Amino acid sequence: MACSLEGATITDDLSNLPILEASKVYAFYENTDELYLTTIKAMVHYLKNREPWEDYDICIFDSSFNWCLAVSHEDKYVWVTKD
Repeated sequence: MACSLEGATITDDLSNLPILEASKVYAFYENTDELYLTTIKAMVHYLKNREPWEDYDICIFDSSFNWCLAVSHEDKYVWVTKD
């Protein structure tokens, strides 16, 4: 799913995303079918510091489902919104 979502491609500098104020987010790891309740700050930290072999497809979203940050195993970041 993270590889096929269409939206705005962004750089790996996630500091300007409007979701940084979101307190809780979900991170769905497609490769392992795991869903985590976490914070966006924790996910940004993980994405910046992960090892090269941690090539997961990840969809990050909150309970509103108004947006999704898709991260592909190729380190492509896509910002998807309902609008």
